[in-house]
Amino acid sequence: MPGKRNNKGSLAEFGPAMVVFVIFVLIPILDLGVLPIRYGLAYNELNEFVHRIAMAEKMSDAIQMIVTESKMPNSLKAFGVVVAKTKLSLRVVNKSNQVTVRSVPEPNLVPKQWQPDGKDGPFVYQLELATDLKISPLFLVSLPWKGIPGLTSPWSATIVTTSAWENVGRDSNAPPQKDGDYPYYMNE
Repeated sequence: MPGKRNNKGSLAEFGPAMVVFVIFVLIPILDLGVLPIRYGLAYNELNEFVHRIAMAEKMSDAIQMIVTESKMPNSLKAFGVVVAKTKLSLRVVNKSNQVTVRSVPEPNLVPKQWQPDGKDGPFVYQLELATDLKISPLFLVSLPWKGIPGLTSPWSATIVTTSAWENVGRDSNAPPQKDGDYPYYMNE
């Protein structure tokens, strides 16, 4: 039959094409598809963690929880996310005009005018946890060139989560300050 085509060479051509498809199309799509999933899991874990920190009685306890809590970085490592650095700060927002935001980088040093009985008040207090992360792709592809985050190296991201600091009371068990008042829990 003169019009019949010979299909015996198709498999020999299909195999290398499939390898090229898997390496250059399928694996990068899987890698880039896993990054947002891992980012979302890390965001939820960090959001829950900052809420747990904000439930601490004193600010010194909240800071200590970041140092001693090993559950959060270990659970993120199981998702392929490595915590590089964390920074805790206290945000002070004026209730009357929500625009006025002040950040206290050392949460134990809230100035007198920003405390609950301060002259500029009333205020809302929020703990803000900024976390630098390295999110690994599903497969690390080794290519001759470097510098493709999410394919040849982990992707760097920063997640900032906040939670309300609700304990604005004074600690009557602590020694009084110079002015005779007991210190606020946020300053201990």
